[in-house]
Amino acid sequence: MEEFFEELSFWDAELSLKGQYAEFTRKRINPLQRKEEFPTAIFDQIIPLLEQRFGPARPFKCVEIGSGPVSNLAYGVDIGLLDVTAVDPLAEEYARLYEKHHLEDYPVKPVAGCGEILDRMFGEETFHCAYARNALDHTRDIQKTFRNLVYVTKTGGYVILQHAVREGSRNKWAELHHWDLDLVSTGLVAIDRKGRAIPLMAGCPLEFAIVTYQSVEHARWMDIVLKKVAGIPSYRVSFHPLLRIRAVLSRWSGMER
Repeated sequence: MEEFFEELSFWDAELSLKGQYAEFTRKRINPLQRKEEFPTAIFDQIIPLLEQRFGPARPFKCVEIGSGPVSNLAYGVDIGLLDVTAVDPLAEEYARLYEKHHLEDYPVKPVAGCGEILDRMFGEETFHCAYARNALDHTRDIQKTFRNLVYVTKTGGYVILQHAVREGSRNKWAELHHWDLDLVSTGLVAIDRKGRAIPLMAGCPLEFAIVTYQSVEHARWMDIVLKKVAGIPSYRVSFHPLLRIRAVLSRWSGMER
């Protein structure tokens, strides 16, 4: 498919350090700089909660969808914090890029698959956390993928989403951009190119744990961390007692993939 060819071309350029985001790709590749790309602010808050719920034994098991060839969770693997299972439909093609760019020892290599079949790849409540960075809006069946992220996450674990706000429409639905993602009064929603909204959290046993939202008028980015709870909340949007909400108005700059 053309969109996958464009994705491979993007990563081929990035791994050669000649792409648009070469500065950030270099940091992911270099073990001494990977920490700068790791979502430290989120995991510094989540890890103590995981330890309270599951005990201090590390690494915690994490599944990541749409990781690309150089997951930004690699630093967590390097320090023994996380055991990351990355899933990406282009995993076999990325294996050839590892060889081409001499990255065979990268600590997070994806297996072939996609979010729509996570429930067939892994058992229920397999992982302590599930992670997606600018990947959920690339899926064909976003509702199925979201529910699968919840399905494979343990009760008491976390679904961690880092995404650009309304990235699909901003990119005119080009390449892999199939959906807009946004946060509204009823929770996280996916919006298709016809403007139809899907309330992703409806019927899911989730509550907000961390929310950082930067609107389309500013930096267009959101970090959403959802805790999986026992049973479905009695109202549409539930908030964890340790909720952290931060409205950020400063300009965000960084690698979006």
